[in-house]
Amino acid sequence: MCYNKYVALRRGLLPCGQVGTLAGLATSSPKALQQGAVAIALQDCSILKVYLYPANYEDIPRKRAKYLYNKAYDALHRIERREQLNAARHANPEPHRASSRTYRAKNLEKVQAQERAALANATPEAKAIKKAYLKQWQLAHAEEIREKNHLRYEENKEEEQAQRREYYATHKTQALRASRAWRQAHPEKQAEYRIRKRARRLNAPICNLTHAEWEFIKRIANYCCVYCGKRPKRLTKDHITPLSKGGSHTASNIVPACTSCNSRKGNRAIPKPIQPMLPLTL
Repeated sequence: MCYNKYVALRRGLLPCGQVGTLAGLATSSPKALQQGAVAIALQDCSILKVYLYPANYEDIPRKRAKYLYNKAYDALHRIERREQLNAARHANPEPHRASSRTYRAKNLEKVQAQERAALANATPEAKAIKKAYLKQWQLAHAEEIREKNHLRYEENKEEEQAQRREYYATHKTQALRASRAWRQAHPEKQAEYRIRKRARRLNAPICNLTHAEWEFIKRIANYCCVYCGKRPKRLTKDHITPLSKGGSHTASNIVPACTSCNSRKGNRAIPKPIQPMLPLTL
């Protein structure tokens, strides 16, 4: 039923009995048809809602009439319309993404409330699918998320620290349990964190060694200690110029060493000349 036919029907130029034929609808109320009823939002030929208006079309605002027609059309062609919109989004996704981001920024609280309500009412299967999708997306955008979080932290450092202190005070047991579990699952990263913390405390001129650079240095050394030549289960970072004597925590001042050799050397000079490894390509 096109909009022109709808207008003609409302003006009395078409018999009211043709409503069922034109719109693919049906009503068992002759009185409603005589009064000029408008049936909208239909599914499976069953009327969900009927609007009654006077027989005079001029009493119905044009915008309201067009809104009722569009609503009826969408209800009758819901699946087809959804497929058209999805095809348009896949063909040109950027405008839709920009529009979604703009709407979300303007109505953040409303959108978050809707998302929480939808998640609370979702089935266990839907929740599992959502969780798996989020995990996959986070793995694919790990660097982007890390940079965004770091930038937000730097811009709102005092506020972020206050929130963390408040959370820790409220959930101390949970925080300690989670921290302990993370340290046990990631011993190498925990060791890196301790070394970086010590380097910052000793005011190291440069503190920019990354995990990728450390892995490259170990691979170049064939996963062996540079002092004794053995291949231990775990290699440690030894600073050629010790941090306590002004050395930097950077790739050009780091060599792999076993725990025994590293402890024996301490903060003294290196036991034998070593060519520092400079990872140019990772």
